Amino acid sequence: MPRYGLAVKEFNGTAFFRSVLQEWGLQVMRYSEFHRDGDAGEAWDVCFSYKERPNVGILASAASRAGGISLVEYESSRRGRNWARGDLFFSDQKVGYEAEVKLARVNSNMQASRDALYDVVVPSLNEAVKAARNLNRNSDYRLGITFVVPRVVRDQNESLNSASDRAFGFYQSLLGEIRSELYERNRVHFMSWVAPECSRQFWLKEGDGKVHYPGIMLIGRFLRLPNRDD
Repeated sequence: MPRYGLAVKEFNGTAFFRSVLQEWGLQVMRYSEFHRDGDAGEAWDVCFSYKERPNVGILASAASRAGGISLVEYESSRRGRNWARGDLFFSDQKVGYEAEVKLARVNSNMQASRDALYDVVVPSLNEAVKAARNLNRNSDYRLGITFVVPRVVRDQNESLNSASDRAFGFYQSLLGEIRSELYERNRVHFMSWVAPECSRQFWLKEGDGKVHYPGIMLIGRFLRLPNRDD
């Protein structure tokens, strides 16, 4: 698959959401491009090396660039509670979306892509969907979203080029599993992915080793409000 792309199952009112996903991929790449060492240099920072909250901010900025409005940590309510915070609200002022968002880090040194899918990614997605079902604001859609971030540790004595190639191979393998096992079987309704070329040699020092994040994927499900069909 290419380094950037998306797939969305069409529902009424999802045209704006497709635009948001397109902008999200571009925003991820813009962040990496801004942090390059010179015009042709490698990126020294990527947004997907951070935790959940900064990446929710990138998604919120994508909604704004798509012509909508957005608010993170907004006021909502949950079933059985009068007040709670939702992770992200956004709208094109015609269709409203509210989302619960999780982030799943997948360590390639511990798990094969199929194992990682069912041991790490699916539980994270289920948690997001469960939280989204409990949101109770007057929006057209609730969304359960998971950012999927592969994490690859460089082997001792492994060259950076070899480790980077291995990292991107794992990223592609996991992306293929998500598409075939989740999207094509209708277990997720949308997916988007981006692996910026300029961050191919982005390595972080953690402990005594170096860690690479080859890219990020966004997957999730649409949920209707309680008085509609989930």
